[in-house]
Amino acid sequence: VALLAVVSRADAEQPNPGPKLVVEYTPPKTKGQIGTPAEHVARMKILVSMLESQLRLPNKVTINYRECGAANAFYYPSTHTIDIRHEPADKRRRLYTRSGVPKAEIDDKLRDALTFTFFHEFGHALHDELELPLLGRDEDAVDDIATLWMIRLGVGDAAQQAAFGHHLRAQQPNYTHAAWDEHASGSQRGYAIGCMLYGADPDRYAKVLEKMGIPAPHILRCKKDYVTRLSAWRVLFKPYLTSRS
Repeated sequence: VALLAVVSRADAEQPNPGPKLVVEYTPPKTKGQIGTPAEHVARMKILVSMLESQLRLPNKVTINYRECGAANAFYYPSTHTIDIRHEPADKRRRLYTRSGVPKAEIDDKLRDALTFTFFHEFGHALHDELELPLLGRDEDAVDDIATLWMIRLGVGDAAQQAAFGHHLRAQQPNYTHAAWDEHASGSQRGYAIGCMLYGADPDRYAKVLEKMGIPAPHILRCKKDYVTRLSAWRVLFKPYLTSRS
């Protein structure tokens, strides 16, 4: 009994390791730059907390919203950091404006696009942190991971907006896509994300594929594709899911 008491005290005295997913936000400093809205970052903290409750991660990963001078987002394995830069938010705002999206809808669409950006980079982080094997092209697999986790956490509608955003980007007059790009084209990414959403809930997500002009036979096959992909990812993620998952 005395030994058990000593062990219990020792366990109680162990320092709390703290959260494994940490969100940091630095407002943009460049004049005229709006960047990522602070209220969006606050919402993302809630989603990040939900992710942490469902995954066992070996290392602390920092999600850093900041200005950098380049319109992109990255995961850095050496520092276990996801950089969500402010510049892509402004770039996407301009795209929505040029495309005739009503001003009242731009903030909501932007929030959804930025949510997908995080989950995409988080997919890269999971690939590295958990040493997940990825079949096919990394970027395609990471889009799958992002979409599946967004469906799982109840934010599939944000993935739907991201899917249409990729499609919309590909319709711009000056859009080009190199055959050797590590990403699929905007149209291909939009279809792949929308297809997975449709497979998960055909009634809810049929319209996004119809808006892209996808022929009906290609929409219907998404049901089978979704089941196949979900089964494969369940096998890969099973060792890392918590009992609360």
